[in-house]
Amino acid sequence: MTKTVPILPTHRPATRASQGRVTRATIAPMIHHLVAASAWEQAKARGRYEPPTLATEGFIHCCAAAQLDAVAGFYAEVDDLVVLDLDDSILPVRWEPPAHPDGRPAGPDEPYFPHVYGPIELAAVVGVRPYPPQRL
Repeated sequence: MTKTVPILPTHRPATRASQGRVTRATIAPMIHHLVAASAWEQAKARGRYEPPTLATEGFIHCCAAAQLDAVAGFYAEVDDLVVLDLDDSILPVRWEPPAHPDGRPAGPDEPYFPHVYGPIELAAVVGVRPYPPQRL
């Protein structure tokens, strides 16, 4: 008898370095979230990170490493960005088409993004670094 193994929503695609796109084909090691350093400091004091989008959209927007530069464009007015490196194996993550701010549906060839459906506990944050990376 053959055992069927379900594909869970936490299975995650990886980046295709040559295209900087995310597909459903392979597995990525971790996901990332951009946030103002001041908001991250407040989250650490509370013991977990819960941005406004968790209440308004039901999830926290995240990305793969290859998507960081594109996502950073949404934070052009923020001058103290940090990247949270997240262990998505302990987070409720779903890889989904982009949630466009104007409400339009995603196209069939658009990359998928990880969405965290719940607060990010501090234990899931395995690294914090400035964005853009500091140049030596």
